[in-house]
Amino acid sequence: MVRVQDSVIVGVFEHNLKANILTFGFEPYLRFNPIYGLGIFAGGRIAFPIQKKFDQWEQLVEPADRGVFVDTQSRIRNKFSGDIPKAKSIQTDIQFGISYDFALNKHKSFILSPFVSYHFGMNDVADSVKWKINSFRIGLSIKYLPIHIEKPKAIEPREEFRKEYIIDTIVVESENVHRSRFSYGKERKDTSIQKTAELITIVEKIYRTDTLFRKPKPIAKIDVNTTTIYLETQFVTQAFPILPIVFFEYNSSEILNFYKKIQRADEFNYDSLPTKPLELNKQILNIIGYRLKQKSESQITIVGFSDSTTEKASCELARKRAEAVKNYLVNVWKIEPKRILIQTGKERCYPKNRTITPNDSGYSENRRVLITSSDPEILQPVAKKRFLELLDFKPRVLEFNPKNSFLHGLRRWNLNVEAEGKTILSYSGNENPSTINENIQDKLADLLTHNQTLIVNFTVEDNEGNISQDIKRIAVVNDTNEIEIQRLSLILFDVASAEIPRGTKSEIAKFLATNSELTQARIIGYSDILGDR
Repeated sequence: MVRVQDSVIVGVFEHNLKANILTFGFEPYLRFNPIYGLGIFAGGRIAFPIQKKFDQWEQLVEPADRGVFVDTQSRIRNKFSGDIPKAKSIQTDIQFGISYDFALNKHKSFILSPFVSYHFGMNDVADSVKWKINSFRIGLSIKYLPIHIEKPKAIEPREEFRKEYIIDTIVVESENVHRSRFSYGKERKDTSIQKTAELITIVEKIYRTDTLFRKPKPIAKIDVNTTTIYLETQFVTQAFPILPIVFFEYNSSEILNFYKKIQRADEFNYDSLPTKPLELNKQILNIIGYRLKQKSESQITIVGFSDSTTEKASCELARKRAEAVKNYLVNVWKIEPKRILIQTGKERCYPKNRTITPNDSGYSENRRVLITSSDPEILQPVAKKRFLELLDFKPRVLEFNPKNSFLHGLRRWNLNVEAEGKTILSYSGNENPSTINENIQDKLADLLTHNQTLIVNFTVEDNEGNISQDIKRIAVVNDTNEIEIQRLSLILFDVASAEIPRGTKSEIAKFLATNSELTQARIIGYSDILGDR
């Protein structure tokens, strides 16, 4: 309570405690220098109090300019001082901080080091009260590092010994040498001394003349019987009817590797189909899959068959063959299963017009699957393709003759013929090569249909790794006939029948309608090798 004149009111006072603690201690710490001069440190402190004094009092705060405590009749009360009771004899804390060193001279023996640190008290100052001391420090220290600076000693000249070889080599080539060898000549030495204030160099020069005995390096030489291939070609526009039949091996329902099978539909390019009927029909499943994909409303029917003699007209095998074709179209071309109907009988599942010739060729004709569709566009011929067809060429044979080569000690040889960056002929061996004759019609007829240049590269290597190469060029000159051929290929007939199938008649009619200006037509018929008719 506070007395103000004759009244007693409630006042506000503050309690003051002033401590004067003087300690002597140790501060071990670890310092990390991430860069030169900058230090980050952390550690602890153990201190022993030397002086432990305190002063305390309560002072009236409000009212600020009048009034006194009731009990003391003054503005101060409870004033005490002396030693801190029950003060602990040891004080501990942990610390961390940062400092930076500035060198004050060029030898860095005097260093000015400002620092900032913070200390956390770990124990109370006295047992009688909860009282820990935390402190923030900013300081500046001057460090001295004694450095012993030695006077530079006189440098004795350094000695260096060096050898220099000056060698001449005489090369002697002979076919009698099996492997190359060196014959070392007699050495002649000459010594000289070069001096400077820091270095004495002793140079020993060694002169020698050696002899290298070696066999002659190989010489590749390839002669070709012509420098130009002359072609006679004509443009052919051809429609390719497809054969909607898939053949199978004996007792198998797995689609033959003869047919081109893919993993994804985007691997197939309809516009790049080959112009040979046999190669074209290897793509029959992909052609039908592509067309079903284009015409989403069309459907097909698959009928499976088996051979009556070797497979006992098994309907189970016939059904599995039909399912294999359906599964390919569903899995690869993503055709809806409901658009593919399988028709297989319950007994005697052989073709209506089966081949009865008693041999493997005859039996294999009956192991098949037939694909039909009510939509004629699914099985229509592949659109016309215009391409160059080779009629004649000269020379008929290419001759590569290496007789003028020098091939002593041959390890291997290679002869490659390239056209437009692709290898079209390749030969190799490890014995002396002989003349190579290549029939153009057998391997090159399909490749040589336009003007280009063939690169003939003949390379030889001997047992010591020496390589020689000879390159020849053969020009290809194409003379294209002005007459253009229109052709409809692969019209199929039933077994032992000369009657044109109904679907084929419409294709013939379309062909003649689109080629009404034909001046001459040639029709060629074929039969297979089965049977006796």
